[in-house]
Amino acid sequence: MNGSQWGVVTLLEQPKLTVSGEGGATSITTKDGTLQMSAGVPVAWSVTAEDGSETQAAIISETGLLTAKKNGVVKVTAQASGSSLRGSALIAISGQEGALLSGPASVLSGEAFKLNFGLNNLTSDVYAIDLTVRYDPAKAEYVSGISLVEGFSIVLDQEGASGDGEANIRFLAAGAGQAISNTDNLLELSFKAKDVGATIELNAITVDNVIISDGVTETPVSPTSHNVRIEVADKSVLSVAIAAASSRLIGANEGSFLGQYAPGSIALLETQLAAAHVAMADPNLSQAGIQEASTQLALATAAFDGSLKTLSGASALTIGDLAVIGRYYGQSSADANWPLYKALGITTPRPIGVQDLAAVAYRILGN
Repeated sequence: MNGSQWGVVTLLEQPKLTVSGEGGATSITTKDGTLQMSAGVPVAWSVTAEDGSETQAAIISETGLLTAKKNGVVKVTAQASGSSLRGSALIAISGQEGALLSGPASVLSGEAFKLNFGLNNLTSDVYAIDLTVRYDPAKAEYVSGISLVEGFSIVLDQEGASGDGEANIRFLAAGAGQAISNTDNLLELSFKAKDVGATIELNAITVDNVIISDGVTETPVSPTSHNVRIEVADKSVLSVAIAAASSRLIGANEGSFLGQYAPGSIALLETQLAAAHVAMADPNLSQAGIQEASTQLALATAAFDGSLKTLSGASALTIGDLAVIGRYYGQSSADANWPLYKALGITTPRPIGVQDLAAVAYRILGN
């Protein structure tokens, strides 16, 4: 008597893909480490938590390259293209505890600056930290350090032996009954850039030999570093822009006649010129700030030039304007078309004469 006579249906197990890490690896133990996954056939890759929920412990590329981000266990799933075949593998991730160091990308010569130290991807509370900060003493000097977390403080910061263009400060910090977890801003480290003669790259300020402890286990943490550019501010471009704007204002007047500027245009340029002088006098203005002030003044100068009344529509008087003056020379209010011609007067609606020719020629020559 077979199974069908009793109404029994035998279910065959659905075939599965075999998913594995390169070389049979089932873990990633290095900071931001990677593991190439394979399934033997073309597949679409995905990564989740072990229970299938979303994870931040790892990411996976279209080609199956798994990259660690946080400690934990992830499930890597492969879905065969064009079929229902799928498979998965569990990958354990560790060693992702990391130090963070952030701050400005550039500072001015002689300027004070601050870097923030933090920790991420921690799997337990931290009650104490041991770390060393290294920097180039020829380009920067260490000033001080403070804790940014209430109840957690720097117990000791001690300068170590220097050599080979490197200085180091060892820090011991601990919580008074206060533990910390992931934070980008744990310690604030203050430095001052040395006075330099030319813009240079400060060798990376590095934090290494980082060890954290929860009171039971001491855990090494991946080092970190931050690059800072020390700039010598070059204000020559701003100086040139100031000179150009100032020259435009010499002898400029507003009105509706040829060679005059639109009403209000002088005040607008003067306002931007005053702001440029303030920037020029600011000893702490960055190179980016200098460039911004120069750009704004150049734009204001161009707008001022554009408000000049000419016959050609150009931003300066030309020989074409002089020719029109000559063509309508002698026209006066007695002429039927005087409303059209009088706008050619330099300052007053009088008959067009030799003084107008001279004035336009004078302006053409840049005077």
